[in-house]
Amino acid sequence: MAASGGSAHRLSHPLQRIQRDMAVLLNHPTLATDPILEQAGRGLLGLGPTVPQFQ
Repeated sequence: MAASGGSAHRLSHPLQRIQRDMAVLLNHPTLATDPILEQAGRGLLGLGPTVPQFQ
């Protein structure tokens, strides 16, 4: 998006749709990186998971 210039922000531009889709995906609670990384780190350190669905 940064390299495509201002025209990429028009609703008809394909990159604009991709950017909106990615923003929705990255803001979805199940895809938030902090809880996922926390559980991965706890697993690497031998600590138990703190979230029931990861048990």
